Order: sequence, then structure tokens, then C-alpha cells
Amino acid sequence: MKWFLFFILIVLCSCNESKRKWPEYDRDTASWKEPDKHTIIDTAHISETDSDSSLVHDGIPWSSENNPGYYRGPSAEKIKYPLEIDKDTISMLGTFLFKNLSTEDIVFLNKETLSQTGFIDTTMKIRIDTLKNKNVTIISIYNFGEKMSQRIYINGSLVRDYKYTDVDALWEDIFAMNGASFRQFSFHGKEYYFLNAGIADCGASSCAAYYQLLYDVQNKKLNSFCFFRVDDHYFFGDINADNKLDFLQINNSGFGGGPDGLNSFGMNIYTCDPKGKFKILKDNKGKDYYIRGNSGSDWYVSDMYIDEYYWPVKIKK
Repeated sequence: MKWFLFFILIVLCSCNESKRKWPEYDRDTASWKEPDKHTIIDTAHISETDSDSSLVHDGIPWSSENNPGYYRGPSAEKIKYPLEIDKDTISMLGTFLFKNLSTEDIVFLNKETLSQTGFIDTTMKIRIDTLKNKNVTIISIYNFGEKMSQRIYINGSLVRDYKYTDVDALWEDIFAMNGASFRQFSFHGKEYYFLNAGIADCGASSCAAYYQLLYDVQNKKLNSFCFFRVDDHYFFGDINADNKLDFLQINNSGFGGGPDGLNSFGMNIYTCDPKGKFKILKDNKGKDYYIRGNSGSDWYVSDMYIDEYYWPVKIKK
């Protein structure tokens, strides 16, 4: 009965969508453009505090418990440069990725981002985000009551069914997906979706963490990689020319504490298996490939200085 009522709620939201005017977020002025309040059904106004850009994700507020209503984020847009790199301001990390992570065999398919709409009901403590373009539909259903949970559907398939376990650890988060980051591509004939995701309702240092999601379309397998205080780049490609998609995971201490007060980090290679799951790459004896280094005194991994490594191929500098 509970899921039947929930389904009816979604249908009613869809039927009324075309009749509403939506509050929109202006990225340039970091403020909300609110329509006439009488045109919005069961929608509260956004407070001045919540209009701060640090609490807004892709045009929709992060602080779900305080902002009930219907929202429209950015529309789907054409992508001009799928793997754009600013060579004038490129970081040491960006240079490393550009030289050592081959993207030659990546073919971008539908070069369009995802639009995003959201519905937040603070009475039922449910938030529904819909991200879509002509070919892809992603729906997130987030329950933010006492027992938090999130279900993510991609093209109708349930790919994440997460229930919060009260464990404060990486990978134990609610994904706030960013439709503007969406990329659809193939690698040696195998299709993938890519998305960046923040942490929903984040606070303090957790707002400095984000996820990169890779979805294997054929196997309907969602992979997540967490980054903490690491510059945003594309970390997927081919490391060792084995025709398998690789992903570089960086584990950053983020608080200094390394030798001589330097901020330390580690890097590992994950590679996609035939079932769509990314697993850590090891040599024939079962030893992990790795890089260990520091980013100077900066807590963010932008500059990277390699202290030691064990790598499957020669590192290009």
C-alpha cells in the first residue's frame, strides 16, 4: 500500500508539472529567481541563507529538509568539448592524467548533458530527482527521515538500493548527482555513463568530498569512486594499453600530517571486469599497483609530487 500511494504521488507530480512555474537558480548572481508564490503548489520560499551557492547543487537546494517544493535545474545542453583540458592553467595532477591516462579509444556517443528537476516533500521526507535527456533517464528517490535511504534507477533498472547504516565512512553517502557532468561514451564497443555527484545535505568537511560514478550499460552495474579534496578531472581511460577501461582512484589525507607537514595521498588503478565491476589492478603475484606522494602543504591534490610507486608501465613526466 505504501508504494502504491508513492506511485500515485509521482503521477500527480507529473500531471501538474506543465502547469507550474518553477523557482530557478541564477548561477551568476547566486540567488533564486522566484515566480509568483500563487503559481506554486505546496512550495515554500527559499530563505536568503539557503540561496547561498554553497548550499545549491545543480540549481536545486541541497538542504532538503528545509526546502519543500518543485524545482527545475539546468536544461540538457550540447557538449562542445567532452574531455576539455585548459592547458594554460593545467595542474600537475592534470598534466599527469593527460600524459599517462589514454583517452584515444573513448568514443562519445550522445553529446548532451542531462536536465534536472526535483520534488521535495518535507512531510513525507521524500526527495525525487529526475535527470534526463532524449536517451537516458535517471531517477533518485531519497528518503531523509530517521532511516535514510536512496534508490537510483537508470532507464528503469534499479542500480542502487542504499540504506544508511549510521557508519561515518566513505562510500556511505547519499548521492546528489550533477546532470551537467553527464557523459555517454563507449570504450572498445562497451557503453558507459559518467556522472559527478556531491553528498546530499553535506556539512563541514564532507562538502569537500565528491563522487565520480561510472555505469556499465550492458551489465547495469553502477561503480562509485569517492574523492576528498582532489581537483575535479576525468580519471578514466587506459593506463596499460590492455583494451580495458581503467580508473585512477586517489585517496587523500586532506589534512596534512605527512612527513614535514606535507599533505599525503595514494593512487590506485581500478580496471573494469567482464561483469562491469571495477576492481583494483594487481600484478601476477597479487601485488597492488600504486603511487604514493604529497601535494606540498596544500590539503587539495592539485600539485602532486611522487615519493614512491609501483606501476604497470613507465610513468610519463
